[in-house]
Amino acid sequence: MRKLYRWDNKEVELVHETTGKVFKEGDAVTSFRGEPDVIRYIEPPHKSSASGRVNNYYAGVYDLKFQLVGVKETPQISDSPKELADNVYFEFDEGTISAYEAIDRLKKITKNL
Repeated sequence: MRKLYRWDNKEVELVHETTGKVFKEGDAVTSFRGEPDVIRYIEPPHKSSASGRVNNYYAGVYDLKFQLVGVKETPQISDSPKELADNVYFEFDEGTISAYEAIDRLKKITKNL
């Protein structure tokens, strides 16, 4: 497998954004549209604001990204209150609801007070 280097000459590898699995030329991938493809061309980022390319598309089209070799990045946690609240649940006798749904229900109840 040929080594890949980004703009600052640091070695990078092409990995899946969620699983961290390493990909190389010849590997099968699926685009965000669900279209199957094979990696034929890899171009690491050429500047700090670039994401790099795979088959002449942005790496993100295949849910891929370039990361430094040997560095395991942790997934980004959203700062969106809705996304954070959607990961918290409350259990009631009638079922389970997300914190966001509970907040939404409280807003509706207090609006009528």
